Amino acid sequence: MPRPNTHLLGLFTRICKLLYYKIKPVFVFDGDVPMLKKNAIALRRKQKFIATSKAQKMKADLINNLIKHSVVKTVQNKDSKVDQTNGAMQKMINLQTNCVLRKIWLLYLICLALAMYNDNEHDTSVELSPWKQSKWMGNINSVDVTSSEFKALPVDVHYDILTDLKETRKQNSWDCLHKILKNHKNFLATS
Repeated sequence: MPRPNTHLLGLFTRICKLLYYKIKPVFVFDGDVPMLKKNAIALRRKQKFIATSKAQKMKADLINNLIKHSVVKTVQNKDSKVDQTNGAMQKMINLQTNCVLRKIWLLYLICLALAMYNDNEHDTSVELSPWKQSKWMGNINSVDVTSSEFKALPVDVHYDILTDLKETRKQNSWDCLHKILKNHKNFLATS
């Protein structure tokens, strides 16, 4: 698809090149209008016509909608003045509820910020559950994750036990690697 105004872009680059080399360009208009320019002008006219027709149609639609809206509004105003007071009351109630909701949201954000500040400032051992506060006695590798006793524990304890298991398994794998490296001083002998 051809780029719009390619003839102008070509002319612009030529003029810029001449000006870069400090040559003053001379414009000579001779001959007929090129075909590319005729097509570009025709395309511009067509686009302008389409745009103006769309604008006129939108203008007519807006005027019709405004007329319909004003007619409906006058009919509603004639029905009763009570609707106006109810509408004013409804607007007032909406404003008050919006204000209350904003205040509640602000309080919620402040509470979140305070909770985050307190979490960072205070010792977390005080806030731990009794399950977490008790020390694990025994072999962590003997824990059966599928047992009913394990499933009866709180979720935070599940998480702690599983992370401890993961850490001990990592440590065991590192210990095995260190033992292998100590036994074989030559690195190539381990492969």
